[in-house]
Amino acid sequence: KERIASAALNLFLKDGYHSTSVREIAKKADLSVGSVFNYFTNKEEILFFLLSYSQARAQSEIEQRRAEFEASKERNVDPLDSFLFAYESYAVLNDELRRYTVLGYQETKSLTTAERKRILAGENKIQKFFEDLISYGIERGAFPAGNIGLKAHCLVVLAQSWAVRHWALSHFTKISEYFEPLKI
Repeated sequence: KERIASAALNLFLKDGYHSTSVREIAKKADLSVGSVFNYFTNKEEILFFLLSYSQARAQSEIEQRRAEFEASKERNVDPLDSFLFAYESYAVLNDELRRYTVLGYQETKSLTTAERKRILAGENKIQKFFEDLISYGIERGAFPAGNIGLKAHCLVVLAQSWAVRHWALSHFTKISEYFEPLKI
């Protein structure tokens, strides 16, 4: 299953989801077409598998950061420090998952309505975590008040832009170089 998904990811990014056939995926995975269908019922299921994998990784990271955030509140850690730690972790994760993030931006529209809702619900959970971080920072006087949802949304997109607009950010060779000026 992993081999099929890896082959599909490479082909979807290179040739596009709609231009890639299951036959091409099978060939790239060094399998027969029938073998692919032993693991996936169709190409859409392969796409959903890839996007779900990426999102599960992101949500796992966010859950860890949320636990650390809750503990940091008990220790009275500066809200800005808590926020920067969590946000930088999310940016680094987007670097690790760059290819999946690009695929998600390009092809989430190709999922069924139910699958798309599941992926977008996961995205909303990630954004909610950043809303909680910002709200806490506002409560503690570290951040200015105002449209928390929009701020969190823009921050999520900014972290994802490292993947999606990497071509425009090529003067930064590492995610840390991209992230550093954003702290100011």
